[in-house]
Amino acid sequence: MFNDLIRELIITREPVRKVKEAARANGTRTMREAALAMVKRGETTLQEINRVTSLV
Repeated sequence: MFNDLIRELIITREPVRKVKEAARANGTRTMREAALAMVKRGETTLQEINRVTSLV
């Protein structure tokens, strides 16, 4: 989720680590976390998420 804090961190060119920390604190999930939730719901396979998320 993009909020004012994250926007400000980007505008002031803070380190990526700080932007990621703020995003995580705001509830943002990684692509891999979202994909694992899809596996739990039966929407995809572990092999598929490993194939796709290993590219990023």
